Amino acid sequence: MNQDDINKIVDSFCDDKFQNVLKTVENNIRNEVNKIIEVIKKEKDYYVSSYIESRIKDKDSFKEKFLRKGYFDDLPIKHYKANQIQQIIIEKFEDIIGFRISCHFIDDESGIYGSIKDNYSKCTENIELQDDITDYDNKYSPKNIYKFHGKYTLDKKEYKFELQVKSLFHNTWSEVDHDAIYKKKQYDMLLPRKIDIFENITKVASAINYQLKVLTQEWVEEKKLIFGLFSLYTYEIVKNEIDIDLLGSSYDIIYKILYNKCDKIENLVKKYVSKKLINEPIIKERLIEDNETQLNDKEVIIKDYFEKEWKGKNSYEGDSLNSILRVIIKFSNQDDLLNQISKEIYKEIYPKYEKSDSDDSTSGIDEDEEETNGNTGFRRYFEQCMS
Repeated sequence: MNQDDINKIVDSFCDDKFQNVLKTVENNIRNEVNKIIEVIKKEKDYYVSSYIESRIKDKDSFKEKFLRKGYFDDLPIKHYKANQIQQIIIEKFEDIIGFRISCHFIDDESGIYGSIKDNYSKCTENIELQDDITDYDNKYSPKNIYKFHGKYTLDKKEYKFELQVKSLFHNTWSEVDHDAIYKKKQYDMLLPRKIDIFENITKVASAINYQLKVLTQEWVEEKKLIFGLFSLYTYEIVKNEIDIDLLGSSYDIIYKILYNKCDKIENLVKKYVSKKLINEPIIKERLIEDNETQLNDKEVIIKDYFEKEWKGKNSYEGDSLNSILRVIIKFSNQDDLLNQISKEIYKEIYPKYEKSDSDDSTSGIDEDEEETNGNTGFRRYFEQCMS
């Protein structure tokens, strides 16, 4: 192929009208890919960037590829018009337009790729995707490149494109690999040494990628974090008081049936932690006033439930629970503590019970049964709340 043919091919590619058509195709495909991303974001808890990177091959990359691949070899280019050359371009180049979906972590690439494969046909009828996982057998870069070969039709012409799924780390590494090794134009006597350096850096970078993912997965919500600090601050205090190793189940019980169910107890835990953080004295509080001692029949139901929890699986459970709660609640004995808890839980649950009881379709409680069996309906509702 002579230089005149090469120049003619490049000029046909760079033609303004042809480039404008490619830009239109690029924008249209991006809109279709966005539809797919919105679906997979809802399907699983992947971080997928809403910004889709895309590019049309630049002149130098286009020229390098068609010469390397021999797309126009043995063709009488001097007899071809620009539109004929452009038709060959869109038929031969599978990545004349390229798109990249970015995610946080390398391990997420395969999951997002599979989700796109499963869902794209439900999201759009305007593009076709054929999967192509490229397996790179080297030690200095991520092993797989997850990509699709796509097709999009505009004005009865079929345009090909490539869609890749890559993590942020993989994105960066691909750029370095692409320029420094894959497309190195000159002989490099130091290439084996560079590959060895790449291999060692990759090990470090992969470890960082893993550690960042662990940190993300272990991030906890504020409510859990506060209770975790509460258990940390109180463990040694309670252990010394009852002279036994605390069972984790004691904190589990308080978290599940008190901290998560009773706003006042949650607030007392928050106050305790905040005071500890700034080294201020802790002030214990009662959940109810001293004169609120008599339980109504529904509060008795609640107290029965908690008495069973306090018995626990061993003789130490009640002592552990009492000692933990004594750090934040002022009470004279276990019976006083359970009375306070029962009354406070009742205050929070009963208004919700009355509201649900007024709507037969949502409460599932038969009014005749309630009248006949007394507190059967409330007991059922309370147990549902605590489960």
